[in-house]
Amino acid sequence: MDPGIIAGIGVALITWLLGYVIKDIPAVISWMGIAAGLALVIWSLSPIPSRFNGPVLLFFIAAILAAGATGWAISLRQASTDKPISGAVSEKSAASADVPSAHADAAPPKPTDSDKTLPNLSPTQSAPIQWLFNDDSSFIFGPNQAKDGTYLVGTFNIRGRNISNEPITKVDAYLIPQILATPLPLKFYDPHEVDLVDTKDAFIEPQAEFQLSYKIPTYDKDQSLQGVPVDLFLSKYGGVKFVFNYNGNTSFNYEFSFSQIRVYLLREKERHDESKKSPPGIKRIPN
Repeated sequence: MDPGIIAGIGVALITWLLGYVIKDIPAVISWMGIAAGLALVIWSLSPIPSRFNGPVLLFFIAAILAAGATGWAISLRQASTDKPISGAVSEKSAASADVPSAHADAAPPKPTDSDKTLPNLSPTQSAPIQWLFNDDSSFIFGPNQAKDGTYLVGTFNIRGRNISNEPITKVDAYLIPQILATPLPLKFYDPHEVDLVDTKDAFIEPQAEFQLSYKIPTYDKDQSLQGVPVDLFLSKYGGVKFVFNYNGNTSFNYEFSFSQIRVYLLREKERHDESKKSPPGIKRIPN
């Protein structure tokens, strides 16, 4: 076999393999090497004088450069089609972007500037129950106070009314926090009982108002009876999903967003802190 053919095949093969051995090698070098190898093979097979002359040499150099540039352009075009356009989001990614993270260290979304007032939540009716989420005095929380006066989120309280003439039985209710992502079982509040009543041990009478509660564990046994400060609550729980199963085959769900909860709790904390301040009066002049 002609040495020129062997040399051409060797150059083309080596430069092609370099792309696998050296990951960062520019594509234009590989393509130019392959083109140079093919040029040597063609040179050996063609009836061109063995001695290089100026025009022929320039032609082969131009062909090698053109082949390398063309191959590089093709590889870049192919790579660009394999990658998503910057800023584009697939349907799956767009959907998952709205789903809050369930990791314990995840930060809940920050509210926008428009989230400055508590949203007006009308009483939500899911026959035979009317849910009382619009009570601005308590929303879905029960406050508490630490020994040092810190405002605490003490309990979750979900209130409703059985507006039917039939009892509501087989109640199974719980909350799913956005961040904690662990179901928190709700129990009936009965003012005649010392502790909360398990839902499996009671039912809701016709036309009766009721409350489901969950006691938030204390963050510091030395400073509080139960509950957590607002900042700790927001970072640990975030938004909350309420699930109410009843009568064995019916379910009701409602989601309280992080923004709604944050606005309410920060406002209540501010009211609490203002109430602790002493009103202006007479002060004794220091001696």
